[in-house]
Amino acid sequence: MNMTDFDSRLAAWWQGLEARLQLREIPALNSIRAAAVMLVIMSHFGIDAINGALGVQMFFTLSGFLITWLLIKENERFGHISFKGFYGRRILRIFPAMYFYIAFGLLILLVRGREVPWKDIITSILYLQNYISFEKETYVRHTWSLAVEEQFYILWPLAFYALRKNYRNMVWTLVVVTIVSWAVRASYQLAPLRSDSYIYHAFETRMDQLAVGCFLALVLHQGLFKKVLFIITSNPVSPLVIASMLGISSLFHGNHDYRYPVAYSIEPLLTAALIVSLIVHAGHPLWRFTNSGLARYLGNISYSLYLYQQLTLSTARRLTENYSLGIQIVFAVAVTICFAMFSYHFVERRFRPDTEARNNPLIPTPRRV
Repeated sequence: MNMTDFDSRLAAWWQGLEARLQLREIPALNSIRAAAVMLVIMSHFGIDAINGALGVQMFFTLSGFLITWLLIKENERFGHISFKGFYGRRILRIFPAMYFYIAFGLLILLVRGREVPWKDIITSILYLQNYISFEKETYVRHTWSLAVEEQFYILWPLAFYALRKNYRNMVWTLVVVTIVSWAVRASYQLAPLRSDSYIYHAFETRMDQLAVGCFLALVLHQGLFKKVLFIITSNPVSPLVIASMLGISSLFHGNHDYRYPVAYSIEPLLTAALIVSLIVHAGHPLWRFTNSGLARYLGNISYSLYLYQQLTLSTARRLTENYSLGIQIVFAVAVTICFAMFSYHFVERRFRPDTEARNNPLIPTPRRV
């Protein structure tokens, strides 16, 4: 391929990517949410070969991308961002479903006369549970990731506002944040300075996974690294290759000398590449399913899926313990989807502003505007 051919293909690829990014619903992103929450569900169900931690990391990176993309669009349109609007949308998007879930689980414990983990419930309500050491499994333990996201929601708009007039400086700030997080996580693990549980849950050891998503949004908006992204993502097979690399990396999470210093550093970068490649190829026959009605719907309800799987999976498995593993999985997933549908339609959407309900695919879950 001569340079003229390369340049023309690069220009066509970039034009197509830009066009998809300007759509009200960016293609394929809900399928990434759906895939991420299914990784969590299958892992929590007890399928050891599937790594739910990868799903959580994918959520973080996607959230960083979407939040930053929305902030960029608001800043470009109005010349500033509204803190009142941002935090108001976040509260309406996240709090009702979360607090309804906590109340529902609490009611079940009280009716059944079970011990109530008040400490865990209170820290979950305050979004501080990622810094609390859980002594045992509870129905709110998984909400640590929502605490990480909530802390990100508090801090990132402030930093974005301060740097909003110079996106290049913002890019370099995110690079520094990412490198600092890598160094902190590696020092915590290799020294060791912190427990494995602390390294897994803390904001400072996870902030790079969010920062990479923020970085991606700015890179795409500023048109940076076009040739690199083109080479990585232009082939229709690239999403499969990238997803396979993520899967292979996640298989070695059992080795903490690899997991924290290496896997948690490279997997957000691979997720960012996967986001771009799926957006680019969402219309290709191989990847058309990523923009199907089912994928989009599961992505829409992924927040509630993430919340309720902690309650539904063990009960569903216990009820079907005399059946095959396949039947157990299908039943557990079906029950979880039913609870998530109720939460989405009767809790989430009732509190969400009309504009957010219409543009939901641009609103990240577990959290994640």
